[in-house]
Amino acid sequence: MGPRAKTTSAATGTRRGRWPGLLALLAVAVLSAACSSIIKPIEPGNRYGTAAALAGEAFPDGADVALLATGRSFADALAAAPLSAARSGPILLTEPGAIPDETTEALDDLGVSEVILLGGPSAISEDVADELGESYEVRRQAGDDRFQTAAQLALLAHPDGADTVLLATGADFADALAAAPLAAAEGAPILLAGADRLPAATSEALSELGADRVLVLGGEAAIGAAVEAQLVADGYDVSRTAGTDRFDTAAQLAEAAFPDGAAVALLTTGRDFPDALAAAPLSAARGGPILLVDGNSVPPATSEALDDLGVDEVLLLGGTAVVGEPVAERLAEADYEVTRFPD
Repeated sequence: MGPRAKTTSAATGTRRGRWPGLLALLAVAVLSAACSSIIKPIEPGNRYGTAAALAGEAFPDGADVALLATGRSFADALAAAPLSAARSGPILLTEPGAIPDETTEALDDLGVSEVILLGGPSAISEDVADELGESYEVRRQAGDDRFQTAAQLALLAHPDGADTVLLATGADFADALAAAPLAAAEGAPILLAGADRLPAATSEALSELGADRVLVLGGEAAIGAAVEAQLVADGYDVSRTAGTDRFDTAAQLAEAAFPDGAAVALLTTGRDFPDALAAAPLSAARGGPILLVDGNSVPPATSEALDDLGVDEVLLLGGTAVVGEPVAERLAEADYEVTRFPD
């Protein structure tokens, strides 16, 4: 996969020219009333409320199944997006030892009958499983570690195999979660690797899936050249998508997933995982990529991707503590329609 275009919009054939003018407005602290009027706030909440709100938006007619991940760690749910797509269910979050009210209400509102727990009892306790079991059919997907859990999720999502597999680091969240739309576009599962090793569970899953092609996500600091060399030696067609940082990698993944552009994009913080984790089903429902911002700023790679993709509407995921109000203001000044979902 070649480098992404910096000067051409996939949707219009020309750069839309929003961001050069926007940079001159960085000192502006408050929007005019006209710009504020296009920001549609949704009442703030926490990470559990955000996941519940995203689930309701993605599945307005309800869902039979929901995937439940801990809201305290990303490890077991990094590879959950393809299973969410395969089962047409949202990703909701829970405390390890107790189910938040927001999650309980979402399960009820969606009409869920089956709950798939992601990870072992240290991630989601047996007490939670037992409580859910009083109202839902409950199953747990858990391997001995994050690599084996990802392998199980991949095989469950793709029982008939997959030609292409996305390979992300298991040590961080950004690349795997931003890759969810590309996984959907490629019909590919997400597997995990270490920086310098290909875990046995991952290698076995690649074989069981019958994969021919592996797309490595992120630079060599995330997944080293030794892993890529092992994959090549094992006979896989290997390519890598890597930016200068997580924001640029997410931008490249977005443009690879939407070569013809996208009308909407989901923006979430690149510094924490919960909102991005729960975003994959809404990304699929709205047909838009997941891009990353940094606190109160929009990284250049993200702003360029918004231009190149021809985006008109931006969904901000999380409250002002994670995606600052200056981000919403600058996007509105750039003439995007902006909606914020609760934190």
